[in-house]
Amino acid sequence: MLSKVIVEMRKSMPSEIIAIAKAFNYVEHIGSGVWSLESVSVAAADDEGAAINLLHRAWYDTLPSGVLADCFWHSMQFFSNNVCLHYKELITHWIMEGYVGCIDHIEKAYEQGYCILMELIDRGMLRRQENNIMGGIFSSIADHHRRGFTGTASLGLVNVFANSKWEGLGRLTHTDGMIKSPCSAKTWGKVSTLVMDGRCLSREVPEKYFQPMQELRILTVLNPRFRSLPLSLTSLKNLSILVLRCCDLLEKIDRLREFKNLNVLEISGATCLEKIDDDLFTDMPHLRSLNLSGANIKSLPGSLFQKTELRWLILRGCSQLTELPNLKSFENLQVLDLHGATSFKKFQDKTFAPLQKLQLIDLSNSQISRLPFLHNLGDLTRLLLAGCRSLKRLPILNTLTQLQILDLSGATSLQEIQKEPLDGLKVLDLSQTQISGLPSSVSNLSDLVLRDCSHLVKLPPIGATKELEQLDLSGSRNLAEIEDKSLQHMRFLRVLNFSKAKVKELPSLSNLVNLRQLLLMDCTVLEKLPAMEGLLRLQVLNLSGCVALVDLPHLNALEKLEILDVSGCTALKGIHEKSFENMSCIRTLNLSDSKIEFLPSLPKARIFCHLILRNCSNLKKLPPLEHLSKLEELDLCGAISLVDFEAGFLEHMDDLRILNLTGIPLTMLPSMSRLTNLRQLALKGCSSMETVQNLEALTLLEILDLSGTAIGSLPPLNTFSNLVQLLLKDCSRIEELLLLGSLSRLEVLDLSGTRMKKFPYEISELTNLKHLYLPDVRSMHDLDVGKIKRIPQEVNWDQCGIFEHADIFCDNDKPSISVSGTEIFQFLDKNPKVWETKFKKFCFFVTKKQGEDGDIICCKDEVVKDVYSSSRHLCFPEEHDRSLEIHGSYSLPHGFESVLKHSNYISLVDNDIISCLSDSGADVVEVMKGCWIERCSKIESILRGDEANVRLGRSLEILWFSNLPKLKSLYNGNAEPECFKNLKHLFLDCCPMIVNVFPSSQLPENLEILHVQFCDRLQTLVECDTPSKYTFKRLRTVYLLELPKLTSIGIELPDQVDVEAMECPKFTKDPPAMVD
Repeated sequence: MLSKVIVEMRKSMPSEIIAIAKAFNYVEHIGSGVWSLESVSVAAADDEGAAINLLHRAWYDTLPSGVLADCFWHSMQFFSNNVCLHYKELITHWIMEGYVGCIDHIEKAYEQGYCILMELIDRGMLRRQENNIMGGIFSSIADHHRRGFTGTASLGLVNVFANSKWEGLGRLTHTDGMIKSPCSAKTWGKVSTLVMDGRCLSREVPEKYFQPMQELRILTVLNPRFRSLPLSLTSLKNLSILVLRCCDLLEKIDRLREFKNLNVLEISGATCLEKIDDDLFTDMPHLRSLNLSGANIKSLPGSLFQKTELRWLILRGCSQLTELPNLKSFENLQVLDLHGATSFKKFQDKTFAPLQKLQLIDLSNSQISRLPFLHNLGDLTRLLLAGCRSLKRLPILNTLTQLQILDLSGATSLQEIQKEPLDGLKVLDLSQTQISGLPSSVSNLSDLVLRDCSHLVKLPPIGATKELEQLDLSGSRNLAEIEDKSLQHMRFLRVLNFSKAKVKELPSLSNLVNLRQLLLMDCTVLEKLPAMEGLLRLQVLNLSGCVALVDLPHLNALEKLEILDVSGCTALKGIHEKSFENMSCIRTLNLSDSKIEFLPSLPKARIFCHLILRNCSNLKKLPPLEHLSKLEELDLCGAISLVDFEAGFLEHMDDLRILNLTGIPLTMLPSMSRLTNLRQLALKGCSSMETVQNLEALTLLEILDLSGTAIGSLPPLNTFSNLVQLLLKDCSRIEELLLLGSLSRLEVLDLSGTRMKKFPYEISELTNLKHLYLPDVRSMHDLDVGKIKRIPQEVNWDQCGIFEHADIFCDNDKPSISVSGTEIFQFLDKNPKVWETKFKKFCFFVTKKQGEDGDIICCKDEVVKDVYSSSRHLCFPEEHDRSLEIHGSYSLPHGFESVLKHSNYISLVDNDIISCLSDSGADVVEVMKGCWIERCSKIESILRGDEANVRLGRSLEILWFSNLPKLKSLYNGNAEPECFKNLKHLFLDCCPMIVNVFPSSQLPENLEILHVQFCDRLQTLVECDTPSKYTFKRLRTVYLLELPKLTSIGIELPDQVDVEAMECPKFTKDPPAMVD
């Protein structure tokens, strides 16, 4: 009995007793979704030890994947070695191992770590002892997660310093935005551990900051902002651990060679680091952990491969790394991680036999095509090759006696796996491979995943795999055959997924006493289900999309069922009358799109929340629903045969949040006064519905759909401040809406088909509005576009007739419209006459908000002009009458052809696609006179050398460029003398790559104003061999600011030119002397 085992454990392992008590409590009250106390008791009848393991498994499987689970498993690494440590030190370990992310504020990282600590304590998974010392509660526990501790930690300090005299992080304090050894301002010299962020360091002088810290052994800096290591850092001769994480500006690390006592080094996220000196690691004999994740290097320095003490080598995301040299010197290597090294193709080693201590090899998402031999690597537990699309074959694996996890998911070129037994495996994932069979024996598997295996026609023999917990063949569309006894002995199976398989029927499921989920979505040829009597613990039965399924077996044995989904089973006509009676745990019942005519009586389940019967067009009658007092969702949309539907029961459903009665022939509803939790109410198509009693009580409504009803008025809309969608299509009796402008969260407004007497100008106040469907406005008088301050991008332009309105006018002669997207221009393309009738003058602002459609903002010309000029420091001429400003990465000219054709002045801001102004449509733009380009990261030149570009250049009078990091020249190609012939104003700001502005052959003879600032590499304005030969005839003003390398204009200037130069130390007004 289980109780005997617990009594015995009490004598020698009291912490285990605490763990068991916590586990019982948590699993009983929270539930793990994996194992229940019931299944633990069943297992205890056969094997008490197995029952304890199941209980622990049930407990830790409640942890959500991610940071919480990572921190737990990391802690278990400490406590399995009987190590206890202060909670501050434990949190600091989590930060240093990278579990809390690359947070740029230590305060935020520490706060997140503390929250994780408290949750693990609340779950009983960590134990707080005296003086805030943390301890573990398990003597041993197996980690079967894919990557485990060794695949998620950044440093591996627990393993790296195992069996050594490492003193740990020491006593720590969290203060001043740092985690450090306790000290005062005068005792920095005694600090041994320091964890800080780049923000904190940026307030100091890095070249001197570390000089007083001569006892520093452990240093971690998150988000450092330096390009090379500060000189003061190299004075720290005792440094043992150095972590520089998310150092995206770092270019040089040559000063690292000064750290001869380093054991652990992380330089991660150094995307600017392209090369490492070959001798960098020569004088680091005791290096044990190296993490260069995210570096842009193509190879590793040769000196590294002599480090015999190296245990962890982390090269995650090194996307330029293509191969590694011989690793035979790494006799202590435990972790080899190249996850995400997308260019990596090969090892020079033919065998990894010398690497006897390897525990993890992760080459996921690399280009590896063949692995070295892996003979007799007795410590290897994880081999992760997910996403290795070039991998065609595997070495022999049956000598890997400790291999537990083999992940080959996404290895799309792999056609076979060895036939020899792999009985040590716990997890095998062959998803998206071309395999058609399995090893001859995998008897200890807990997880077998074969998703999207298109070559799999028959389920391989797995009858001996008695400990299997998950069997997933979803997406294996050619799987058509399953032997009848395949699943007979799988009493631990909890998830069975055959979704999208071609099976017509399933084998017997009667022995799957622990099955929790049976997933058969989109099994389009499945005609029949086996008996369900044995599935006493089934919680989820999903048959959605099984279009050939005509009926269901008796379901009355499924007492634990929580979710039954048969939506999309379009051939399903009937369900046995008593199928639902014993389902006391049912939460969701979804029969949408089925052909049922009658719904069996429903149980009095206390947690029955969702009853979904969408498009059950044959449904004629419902059972009594009054007892479903906890129902949160009732969806009868499309149940058009419910002629005698009585809605009175709704009056007392206080918890109802979603009510969809679309299409039901209703004439009235009961009072809504008690349905105060309702979020969605849909009565679309209830054509006889004239009123909704006490609608104003529904103050939490987010969606209100009254389309096609006979309702004539709504309460003042300030009652519904949470509305996101208001749908009143074809509500022909509605003539006005009161306080429409109060709906600040509204995103969709459909007024099409209403009879609004006045244009709803209040839409201008709806700043979140994205989709607007207006009624026909042609019957409205005195429509003033000037009052429409804001309307969204998506508008039913074609149907509403707003630009066909005979009396449309604006309080000025140039409408100014801010629009996200191109739909209005597409409408104007189809209606070109509108350009001449309504848009003889215009000012279009095109914006694009990430993740949403954005707004159209119509505003008065005076406001636009002020913003337009002051925010850009450049004002186009007062007479400019057709301007276009485009924000965001639009692929030009697609969608903009018509407006580009009519625009005189064009602005491009934050476009990361185009590399040249002509990409915006040089052959389309006909009348452009002015252009500004700002923060366009791919722009390398303004014009190219073809005829269309030359024509475009000749029309330009004003050019304004700012923050173009790749701009090298204004013109790319053979110089055309008249390319910038009419240019009058040129403004250059923050263009760090440009060396000179004009070649002498392209001097703009009409240039009047030249303004250049913050161009770090600019040497001359004009590249010219004979300065006296050329000049600017009409130039009046030259303004130069902070140009450190500028030496001269390059040519002689007329006397009338006013030159103002500030912070240009090398500049002289005189042209350079001619060299013979």
